Amino acid sequence: GAYWSRPAPPAPPLDRGGAGDLAAAALNVRVKPQLALTRLAATRFRADVTSAGGTTFGGKVIVFERARNRRGPWTKVAAPKVKHTSSPTALNAVGSATLTARLPKGTFVRARLAPASARPCYDGTVSVLLGL
Repeated sequence: GAYWSRPAPPAPPLDRGGAGDLAAAALNVRVKPQLALTRLAATRFRADVTSAGGTTFGGKVIVFERARNRRGPWTKVAAPKVKHTSSPTALNAVGSATLTARLPKGTFVRARLAPASARPCYDGTVSVLLGL
């Protein structure tokens, strides 16, 4: 049999699929970009955000947050803008933001891409936690 599908979610993210002459109802698709947090030095951190399909996050904001325990409450440390690391037209475009801050020992750090910064094709996401 024949099948068809739309390869990338449009804005707003809806996807339709079907088989042969049958078509399925529209389905809301929530896709999160990959967000990786890396410790570069004692006081430097980098967050890399990866997106696919020609979408880029250059100029958007990544929020760095800290907390005393894994559950929070989370406090905003900085909100730098994302700069292109790879070509914006690459199949998987990568952008990064860097934080330089002295944080107390025993603190947890995370990076957060807010839904407002990720729209219209992506949903917001949070990186894994780094313990200091």
